[in-house]
Amino acid sequence: MIFALRLPVLILSFFLLAGCAGKPSGGSSAAAKTSFAQDLVDKSTEALEHFLAKDKDGGIAFLIENAAGIMIFPNVAKFGFLGSFKGGSGVSLARTERGWSYPVFTAMGGGGFGLQLGIKRGPVMIIYMSRALFDDAQEGKLALDARGGFTILNVSEGQDTSSLVHGLDAYMYVDWEGFYAGASVGGVGVTVREPLMESYYGVRNVTVEEVLYEGVRVNFGADALRGLLNRTRFEEKKKDGNDVPVLGSSLG
Repeated sequence: MIFALRLPVLILSFFLLAGCAGKPSGGSSAAAKTSFAQDLVDKSTEALEHFLAKDKDGGIAFLIENAAGIMIFPNVAKFGFLGSFKGGSGVSLARTERGWSYPVFTAMGGGGFGLQLGIKRGPVMIIYMSRALFDDAQEGKLALDARGGFTILNVSEGQDTSSLVHGLDAYMYVDWEGFYAGASVGGVGVTVREPLMESYYGVRNVTVEEVLYEGVRVNFGADALRGLLNRTRFEEKKKDGNDVPVLGSSLG
């Protein structure tokens, strides 16, 4: 189990060093990092709009309205030959009493072992119903595939509210493009991209808590994303004359 938890962090380091997580050219300059961070926020907003546009039965909206936190990765790549590797950069936001927070910049990475071949990529969104699980992920203590109470849904395959499983800690939505065959055993981990946070908020040693929960770090460039999350509401739909079942949340 210890190896399973450490593997995603090791693979994630490979992605960041190799530039697979979207390292901008001239990344050593604060201006380049700030520009890249804003582009990541804007693309995350577009990814959220994409998922909501495919949310025909309101399942995603329901989860967001009741969520403790969310991670959005606009473009995650997965490729493999005998082993698999996946990674990408994104943002994390927490739902607080003041509404959705400003973003923390996050990277996803992981790997697995098994017979597989191909490459696919697309947006990934993780909706956390458990505050404890969300905080663990921010602290790099979590390998998602090794944790129970977690499910993966592909929006292109169609998922309505009644198909969601009550009581799960987190839901991952994907919309993959490309070909990929095979199966693997491994984990996916996340870590905070501190240099992007420092550039985006203009403060050295900025912490996750300051951004997500204390509300003392602000960048108005993220207001479109925060506004979209704050406006997202579940609207109960009718199906064959009956109400679509509504799940209770499991906020931690």
